[in-house]
Amino acid sequence: MTIFEISVIIGILILLIITISIKLKTKKNSKEKENDGEKINFRDRAIVFLKSKEYKYLTNFAKLHKSNYKYFSEEEELNNNEHIDKEISKLKRLLEKKGIAFNIKQLKLLIYDEIVIQTYEDFKIKILSHKPNNLKEYIKVFLEFYSDDYDEFLNYYHFKILLSENGIEYNEYNLKDEINFLKRDLEL
Repeated sequence: MTIFEISVIIGILILLIITISIKLKTKKNSKEKENDGEKINFRDRAIVFLKSKEYKYLTNFAKLHKSNYKYFSEEEELNNNEHIDKEISKLKRLLEKKGIAFNIKQLKLLIYDEIVIQTYEDFKIKILSHKPNNLKEYIKVFLEFYSDDYDEFLNYYHFKILLSENGIEYNEYNLKDEINFLKRDLEL
């Protein structure tokens, strides 16, 4: 792994940690306000955990459950999977034995973030292996792999990150229009 790849991964991890802290800060109800100390504590513990050798357990767990990434998203009330719940409980107990304590909701958030990172790396390799040079070429390669579900959140989110990382300029407000236009051209 090159220094650039490592710095990109660290950058993504930092962005995810910032996203976590923003999500925690934007909650408005009084119960969550009472738990501000706990949330800050979670952020600090998450940062320490990310740097620890025990993080490999979460990384491996995320690899195994990557296809179920929606289960770990914020709409957790809608998600119910007894098998994954049992697996998360096992992971929680293992981490507790190693001196790392997170509740189930916190673990799901960490797992989701790790899945986002892992799927991005897969996505990035797939797109960049075709050596695109400009926005149109990036879109063509993107559609080659993700034509049917290009606007699915993770795919579209990853695509925007990849464009930015590679210095490809695009207009945030009409990127989907450009993709749709090129998709129609390619289908003809």
